[in-house]
Amino acid sequence: MVNLSNQKTMKDPGKYGIGIMIIQGAKLQILKMTSLAEQLKKLAVPQGRNLANAREKRRKSILFDSKEAAGLNRETVYAIGVNGVQELATIDPSFQEFEETLFSEGSKTMERSVQTVEVNKNLDKHIRSFLLQMSPYFTLKPAQKAMEWLVYRFGIHEYNINDVMMAIMPYHTTKVFVRVVQIIDLSSKSHPWNWLKPIQETGVSLSRSTVLTHCWKDPGFLQFVCNMVPYAIKAHKAVKGRDPQGQTLLYGSRSPSTPPR
Repeated sequence: MVNLSNQKTMKDPGKYGIGIMIIQGAKLQILKMTSLAEQLKKLAVPQGRNLANAREKRRKSILFDSKEAAGLNRETVYAIGVNGVQELATIDPSFQEFEETLFSEGSKTMERSVQTVEVNKNLDKHIRSFLLQMSPYFTLKPAQKAMEWLVYRFGIHEYNINDVMMAIMPYHTTKVFVRVVQIIDLSSKSHPWNWLKPIQETGVSLSRSTVLTHCWKDPGFLQFVCNMVPYAIKAHKAVKGRDPQGQTLLYGSRSPSTPPR
């Protein structure tokens, strides 16, 4: 006679053994996935740090030469930038708002290369607003100090070139305009601002006739120039005592639609 209890006992180990193996396999798979996720998470930060370190090695500066700029640490440049925006605020109190954003303590640890698209879009809005508001003061030292921090921390000469150019183009005949252009990488012939490369090399400021000639040759640049005044008016309209319409005098001697002689 077959002992049914023994038969059940013999069947159960196999049955439950397979179940245990399945559970253990699932746990192992979960552990592998968790481990992979942790590895990816750990890799994300060093990647951002590597990008930041690479930028440190090719440090650009408006105020200092390459050797001096390479020796500056974050705290020093931050102090310069904060001093600049505070001096601007004594001239125009509306600059105080940027002390809580672009020049806040938190800005010292923000690395845009590891931020989300939305965070960087918001950052770009603050940068554009600041640059347009700063434009009338660009030739003043406080404005250049403030820009030094934005170059150092947020790489505006890499990520916000059009906004930078919109802010400084009215001063194309000045040496400080040339200095800013010199820190922008214009090596690619397809770069929309590659036509400024000669002044990078010579250090000679940009004449009005050259600007007008380029307006005639490049419809995209002509559109850029035409957009400058409306953007400035929009950025400055709430600021008492400001005359953004004065920027219309920049190219007022001749209409860009008239070919230069």
